[in-house]
Amino acid sequence: MEEKKAAGGRDQGHPEGGIGEEIKMKYRVTIIMILMLAVASRAIGIGVYPVGIHADEAYAGYEAYSMLMDGIDSWGYHNPVYLTVWGSGMSVLASLFMMPFIRLGGLNLAMVRMPVRYANRTYDFAALFLNNPRSISVYASLSGLLSSSSLMG
Repeated sequence: MEEKKAAGGRDQGHPEGGIGEEIKMKYRVTIIMILMLAVASRAIGIGVYPVGIHADEAYAGYEAYSMLMDGIDSWGYHNPVYLTVWGSGMSVLASLFMMPFIRLGGLNLAMVRMPVRYANRTYDFAALFLNNPRSISVYASLSGLLSSSSLMG
């Protein structure tokens, strides 16, 4: 038994250098499976769930369509920075992110919600792959994934 161990304490009989590599591989496979489950669960019924559409969501989609087709928002402003909404305002960023999806898939609920879905999946990738496997457990990764998946995303 002592002959198998080298100066670094690794088991020379194992090609990867010991049990630690097997744990890392199981961790990676588990994380990838969790991520695939998150993507699949949010992709099903993208234009159906949640039921209905919020007023701000509808207005942002309409503004995106208006700017895409006519180059102006519903108030007649070219390249607005802030949208005029019911006497107050909202950022134009959501509408700008919707524009490519509306161009590709038309003005519908699935395309209006697509940028939020992609933003949530990007957060999931960051939360699951940019962490240190030694400092965070699979359970902590799973709880972070579940907290990042909102009804809108």
